[in-house]
Amino acid sequence: MELVLAGIERASAPRDVWRAASEMRPASMLDVCAAAPDIAEAMVIFDGGRFEAYVVMHGGFDSFEVLADMVASCIGCASSQVVGCLYAAEGFDAALHALHVASGYDTFCATDSSPVEAMRAAYAASVVHGVSGACIKRLVASAVKFGTCSAGLDEQALAQHRAVSALDLAQFVFDDLPKRVVFAVGENRTGEAVCERLEACGATVVRTAARDGTWREGLARADVVLFCDDQEACVFSRTEAKSMRRARRGRMSVVFDLTERGCVDTGCVGFDDIFVYTLADLQGIDGGEDAVRAPSETSVMQHAREEAHEYMRWFDERQSG
Repeated sequence: MELVLAGIERASAPRDVWRAASEMRPASMLDVCAAAPDIAEAMVIFDGGRFEAYVVMHGGFDSFEVLADMVASCIGCASSQVVGCLYAAEGFDAALHALHVASGYDTFCATDSSPVEAMRAAYAASVVHGVSGACIKRLVASAVKFGTCSAGLDEQALAQHRAVSALDLAQFVFDDLPKRVVFAVGENRTGEAVCERLEACGATVVRTAARDGTWREGLARADVVLFCDDQEACVFSRTEAKSMRRARRGRMSVVFDLTERGCVDTGCVGFDDIFVYTLADLQGIDGGEDAVRAPSETSVMQHAREEAHEYMRWFDERQSG
């Protein structure tokens, strides 16, 4: 038995081949796999930007040729057309590719949806069509777990990088940061990381979930304001910035918009005594966020290789047992 992967690379596929692949229902190929005597298990991923088939084949077959012919017959194209744009991998390389797909680091083709959800849906379809088995099930479980964990590690590293940048900016404005009050509105990963850094420096952090009775009082007292509510489109308007400036009577304020969509009115930038920083501003410090993602990606790739080796040890032991 061997694990084999085959997929059509959208960038290199002729237009008619990709159109035919796009129109094919994955269920059709799963039915073909179920009827093929040389295939024990199969899973097909197609979500608009990706077409891949993972199969467990009995030994003694030219897996690449078998899969190429199968894909060609399913999409209604000549095998010679399909072979030219088909990428394939076996064993360890196939397992490693599945992990790369689930973690979002795959470079062969784009995806129109969450790679983890696409893989889960593909496995569910293979179960329905009776071509699932222990090998594909474990591969999907490993890939989903790995993809979920690697995404979390990336977000955590990015949040910590932004928190360090925010702390640097706050200390630049306030040389007596331990004596200052921080008002955090809402909650997200970056906001919590910034709060932890500021609290570690001795600053007093006051948290509020939304616009409640403490809103105006909090803005008046706060030296540093953190907006972390990703659900609100515009929390802090120009009018509110004016009110805060009047209430603070000339005392400086630092406002951080820590949301991806932006919840601070751009009209607030430029007010005297109010310094407004967004995620884009935090990105530009210390080499930017790419400096964080590069080592993180190296770590993810190394972890992927370890997981792929572990999967193949299990796969080989299962065959020999």
